[in-house]
Amino acid sequence: MFENEFDIATLISLQQKGGLNPTQQKMLDSWIEEDQANRLLFEQLGNAELVQDKLAEFSRIDDEAAWLKLSATLAAATPQTRHIPLWPKILAAAAAIAMIVFGLWFFEFGGLPASQKEDWVKNDIAPGRNGATLTLSSGEVVVLDGSKSGVVIAASNLKYDDGEILKQVQDDVIGSRQSELVSESQLTASTAKGQNYEFRLSDGTRVWLNAGSKLSFPRTFKGKQRKVLLTGEGYFEVAKDHKHPFVVLSGAQELEVLGTHFNINSYADERSVKTTLVEGRVRIGLKGDAQKGNGAAQMVLIPGEQGLLTDGQLAKHSVDTEEALAWKNGYFRFNDEPIASVMRKLSRWYNIDVVYEPGVSNENLNGRISMSNNISQVLNALQTTKTIHFKVEGRRVTVMQ
Repeated sequence: MFENEFDIATLISLQQKGGLNPTQQKMLDSWIEEDQANRLLFEQLGNAELVQDKLAEFSRIDDEAAWLKLSATLAAATPQTRHIPLWPKILAAAAAIAMIVFGLWFFEFGGLPASQKEDWVKNDIAPGRNGATLTLSSGEVVVLDGSKSGVVIAASNLKYDDGEILKQVQDDVIGSRQSELVSESQLTASTAKGQNYEFRLSDGTRVWLNAGSKLSFPRTFKGKQRKVLLTGEGYFEVAKDHKHPFVVLSGAQELEVLGTHFNINSYADERSVKTTLVEGRVRIGLKGDAQKGNGAAQMVLIPGEQGLLTDGQLAKHSVDTEEALAWKNGYFRFNDEPIASVMRKLSRWYNIDVVYEPGVSNENLNGRISMSNNISQVLNALQTTKTIHFKVEGRRVTVMQ
């Protein structure tokens, strides 16, 4: 419903927190200049007292008549000396924008009244956090410090990105052929549900792993290619080396690149492997005999495109890269996303089991929610759509109509 209004509301919410990039600011400025009514609404939403009052009112909304009430309130709040008419269609859009802005503020900053939090607090679940393990070629599993932001892989040692030494190389590989064995040594970085972490590989490539993911790679790259294996989701900033292409194997897909930024989502419980290109150029293809049907065997992506590998078929389309990178930037971004897909993301980050009661709607949702919120705030935000409700028992979340 109000798709455009939600986009504008998101921009207003980001602007009030100082989080707009130049492109987003230009879009918001254009909307403000488009109509005097837009400018008035924008000014009203910048009034802290008005927003606090309406937020309190928003938390008590429980039927559609509230839309009309908010519309009338906004009209009454317009300075009388301006004499600017708000026609019914414009008024409805203004009310929608205002409601969504209040909603964004509401679930990003935890504006839920204490009386409504009581049932959730009993079963609340904290968000995921920084953390991972690193399995060495010897089979030893090293638990990485969650207070650190990432690990740097080098031939001589493993260290955190603040310079603290994690492990010297001789602890991992011992023998007269040490240097040769080091180059052949394979490491596996793993994040459990509710974890993410950054890894800097020996060639300078940076990889951010999302929850429930694995990345296997050599301690140092040898040969004509720099090859890694990804399961789950990772964002890559590949160090440029035109003589040694960087190759990512994920599921049935093989991606090759010389130096670029991209995101790969290859979770086993997702139907498609999604590759979203942010910068540069990549080629994606199918491993071995994975191709099915008469689809393309490979394709090239340019920035702003997403490749989809589904049941042995390759396809691509234009996308909003912000949505694909939302997890890396600390928030969930739902853009006409089915409820089942939303819950899979929550399951990975909050380490929960999700079950569904019969007849639950699978309507599409739109929203932007901070990943630093407890699950109660996220679920309450989703409940404001009035299409679904939840019950939390331990780490089990039941989705109800």
